[in-house]
Amino acid sequence: MRASIIILIMAVSSVSVFAATQIVTDGYFSSITIDNNDTLLMTGGGGGSIWGRDNSIIDIRGTSWPYVWGESGIDQIVMNDNSQLYFSGGSLRYLGATGNATVILTGGWIKEINAYYPAPGDLNHITIYCQPGWTYEDYYLSGLWLDGSAFNIKIYSQGASGILDNLTIIPEPATLMLFGLGGVVMRRKRNRTHS
Repeated sequence: MRASIIILIMAVSSVSVFAATQIVTDGYFSSITIDNNDTLLMTGGGGGSIWGRDNSIIDIRGTSWPYVWGESGIDQIVMNDNSQLYFSGGSLRYLGATGNATVILTGGWIKEINAYYPAPGDLNHITIYCQPGWTYEDYYLSGLWLDGSAFNIKIYSQGASGILDNLTIIPEPATLMLFGLGGVVMRRKRNRTHS
């Protein structure tokens, strides 16, 4: 037992030596690069550029509002390598994603997304959680986030794949649960008729 605790303490301390967390709650920065397993947590403020690389994690929960270049919100986030972005609130003018980057969007204001993936097999790295009924027309994806706020995002791709091939759009969890429950009810009804 004692050896397990010592090993656990060594593992936790070694991770903290190699990975750093930056927290932004207010103010405005010109540029931040998050790499080498580091993390950025942003709950307020704004910035020019955020670069995510090398297994980094960027969690944007909020920014200053609305987006105004050089003053509030975020001008651009560019994700590549094996970086991860979780965007749930705030304002963002441009999101670029390439390589093995993973992007999960659940809220906020986003003006445009460039989903650049060079090969058709390298797809679906951007996941959008929203309510059912979203539409895609003339390069714009429109709908409602899970909290009911509207989005209208320009989406384009410079890669070999199609624009929507780079996205996974998931309707709200309650709807999925109802579909699952409906399937269970139909299966039980079918089993009763065959008995």
